[in-house]
Amino acid sequence: MIVYISMLSFADFMLNEMLLHKLDAEADVVIAWRQHLWLLTWANEKKHGKKIIDTILKDHPRKGEIQPPLSWKRHGRIEYDDVTSWVSDEIKDAVVGQWDQKTKSLHITNSINPVSSPLVKKVAFTLGARQVTQEPDEDNSFKYKKKELVGNFPKQVFHGTSTKYLRSILSTGIQAGQGQSNYPNIAWYEDRVFFSTTLSEAQHHAIHTAQRTNAWPIVFAVQLPDPSRIEPDFDVDTSAGQTSYQHNIKASSFYSVNPLKASKQAGLLAYKGRVPANFIDYISILNSAKKWVKIPKSRFKSVLNGMNNQGDDYFYMRYGEPSSTSKRDW
Repeated sequence: MIVYISMLSFADFMLNEMLLHKLDAEADVVIAWRQHLWLLTWANEKKHGKKIIDTILKDHPRKGEIQPPLSWKRHGRIEYDDVTSWVSDEIKDAVVGQWDQKTKSLHITNSINPVSSPLVKKVAFTLGARQVTQEPDEDNSFKYKKKELVGNFPKQVFHGTSTKYLRSILSTGIQAGQGQSNYPNIAWYEDRVFFSTTLSEAQHHAIHTAQRTNAWPIVFAVQLPDPSRIEPDFDVDTSAGQTSYQHNIKASSFYSVNPLKASKQAGLLAYKGRVPANFIDYISILNSAKKWVKIPKSRFKSVLNGMNNQGDDYFYMRYGEPSSTSKRDW
């Protein structure tokens, strides 16, 4: 059964219209891609899988590169194995989740970013969801009210690095070329800085950088001064099939939208140019107890003075030894 859903004005409907495929009456699984929104049950995933996969592979601009999941013939029909996992792993601009009709709660189970993804916003709008939740890893869970689903890059974004670069950033701002790349196996750009729309993703990058520089992980929450300088993140740009960046790792998953929209789905972006220090809202630093400690803007000057006077001893006295935390173990 296919129905069109509209919940507000006709103008809103034309902007947010989705094709709702209600495959089961008591649906608890959500799969969405482009204008399609499928509702089904876990028990009938194999039954409905072919219909979903055929639709995606028929319309996807890179369908020739995508391998469908394992299939077999049963009772005269083709059935696919683990459809939701396949969509999560291979179709990066899809939404996969669990739907609770009673509480009007949508739980996102794939890696799409709820805050900046236009599709998550459309799905939540179409279902009438009161909240959207996500657990990106075993130690973190997030809950968003409908009004927090921006469907675009939010005003505040995050940049993860290490205290090795803190003095320079507080003095001259966040800019590319402040040191060697901390991802040596991928491209390095002299005029672009990379940001995440979520704190947890930036924390992951901060821990990675701190491990390579033997320093403390640190995250900057910033307001980007010029939205016109926002560009796609290079990993996303490559997965979306563009050539504006050169990347030596072949993408294993695929987007069907343009690079900028794909970056919104992933919650990752590049910024061309410098972000002055006065656009930094606050700093978070990971201490030896594996707790993130927030440093407000009012303390930036004293932090800079402390570093100039005491060097690394300033951090040892306040935050302990640099954490040996492995990535995502926080």
